[in-house]
Amino acid sequence: IWTSSQLVCRVGYVPTSDTDYKADTLYGKSKVRTEEIVRSSDGAGREWCLARPTTVWGPGMSTHYQRFLHMIERGRYFHVGHGPLWKSY
Repeated sequence: IWTSSQLVCRVGYVPTSDTDYKADTLYGKSKVRTEEIVRSSDGAGREWCLARPTTVWGPGMSTHYQRFLHMIERGRYFHVGHGPLWKSY
């Protein structure tokens, strides 16, 4: 499993395929290059998968995510409205 990033496309851009990149940061461009290397070498002959998480949870995560998780843990999170929340990357 190769971990890439949602930032292979700039925020708000809707790609037409999984190889339609539109990175606008150096980090995103480095992830595009990594995906290109994996694809061109076909995972070095092994079964492979590219994942583009929107957020990485765990040690070292941003403090606003830590606060959010603590709110959930204390039962203080609530969702405004009844419909699902949609985010586009």
